[in-house]
Order: sequence, then C-alpha cells, then structure tokens
Amino acid sequence: MADNTISVGDIRLTGISDGSTTYPGPLSDLFPTVSAEQWAPYRERYPQVFDGDNWRPNFGCYLIRTGGRNIVVDTGIGEEGAPLCQALGLSGRLIEHLNTAGVQPEDVDTVFMTHCHPDHVGWNTVERGTERVPTFPRARYLLHRRDYEDFERLQGEGKLDFPFVELMVTPLERAGLLDLVDGEREIAPGVQALLTPGHTMGHMSLLIQSSGQGALLLGDVAHHPAQVTQPEWSPSFDMDGGLSASTRAQVMDRIEGEGLTVAAGHFPEPGFGRLVRLEGKRYFQAL
Repeated sequence: MADNTISVGDIRLTGISDGSTTYPGPLSDLFPTVSAEQWAPYRERYPQVFDGDNWRPNFGCYLIRTGGRNIVVDTGIGEEGAPLCQALGLSGRLIEHLNTAGVQPEDVDTVFMTHCHPDHVGWNTVERGTERVPTFPRARYLLHRRDYEDFERLQGEGKLDFPFVELMVTPLERAGLLDLVDGEREIAPGVQALLTPGHTMGHMSLLIQSSGQGALLLGDVAHHPAQVTQPEWSPSFDMDGGLSASTRAQVMDRIEGEGLTVAAGHFPEPGFGRLVRLEGKRYFQAL
C-alpha cells in the first residue's frame, strides 16, 4: 500500500483498488467508432489494460488524508453479493485495503462520489440483516444533484441494469448522510470539486493543490489511457459522448498545461501518472 501513496504538497493521496477484471464485452462494443487497427499502437504501449479484444479495467478508489481528515473518493464495486459483484464474479476489497492503510470505516469523514455508477458507489452501504446501512457511519456522502436526480429517474423508469441506486444511494438519504452538490465547491482546504460532465451529466472530478503541487482525480473523464491521446474516443456508456469528448480534451489540456499529476481509477493500479509528449502526441506515463 505504501507504494500506492503519493504526496501533493502536504496532502497524501493513496490509490486503492477494489478489484480488476476483464470486462464482459469486446472493445468494439465499448468503443464502436474505433477500429481494431486504431487500437494497435495502444496495445503495445498499455498492455495491462488489454485482454485479447477486451478491456481490463481497474476499479480504483482514492483516499485523501489532509489536516486530520480522511476522504474516500468513490467506493468501487462493493461487497460480495452487491449487484455488480455478482455480475462480474468479484468481491470488492476496498475496506480491506483501507484497513491496511490504517483507516477504519468510522475514521472516514467524507465520501465523495465522482458520479452515480455502480462501480463507483458499491461500498456506500453494506448489508446488515435485511437492511443496507452506511459503510462509513460518520461520513457525509457527496454527490452532484443532477446525477442523483437522473439516476433516481432512470431507476423509476426501470432503465437500470442493477438496482444499485436503491441499495447504495437511497439508504444514505434515509440516514440523513447524503449531501447533494449543485456546483463546484471546496471539499477540504486544497481539495476542489470540479464539474466535468459528459460521462454522466453531474460527473465531478477533484483538483488537489498544496504547496505549489497539484493533482487531478479524473473519475471517469477517461476510462482507457488511449483516451489521453484520443480524447474524441467516447465509450458507449457515456451519457453524452460529444460533451464527454469536449470535457476530456479540456481536462487533458489543463493537466498538461499546469503539470498536474493524474489519478485515474480505471487505469492500471494505482492510476498515478503524468502526461508526456512524444513525437507531438500526448500520452499517459505511469509514475
């Protein structure tokens, strides 16, 4: 776990994997506008995220430690029996890895959800008897209001593959722990939430700045490191592919222009890297 921690000035950032797997569906389904030939140079550069013709994502979360506070960013796929875990045949390891980092669930004061997808909210709650209760009982859980409203509506219309909203988000509201964010805001000194829409319409990223250093937690602004070079490549599960591509290009320009460290949850664990230029093209380079 020590190797998964970096310092951004006085703020410590730890990458925590909740698991990884081969995604059940070829890249041609996830990125229908991208040909096999276009993927070829990225297979050589980023072999860890390919499994034959399939994508192999990490389900990454992050722990921010600053000023005595513990902030968890995204909560992965969840415990054994959670809907996405059942579909993928996995059991998430976030709590185990937090324990290794010296953090118990009751030590967490803030859970920041970049967006409301099942691989980012899975450990929001755990099953206790016939109920689901908040995993982090002393934390405030932050989610953009637009995402909450969109996914509540999709759930009500029966358009979600899994009942994850009623299991992982609605119990937080009942417990009085859910804070809906309407715009960009400071989560803690040096930790700023940014609206980065497209993947979902309320998608947010986190900008960390301390002592002249900076990092940007992408959330799902990019799923695959090839998108650093090809920001116009939008996966089929982006709500608005055109907006996602525009947001991604702007975010990558900012990261490169300001020399920020990248923290990308779906890139190979722990997802830390820099953007570099090679022969005029921009690439992700792991730390």
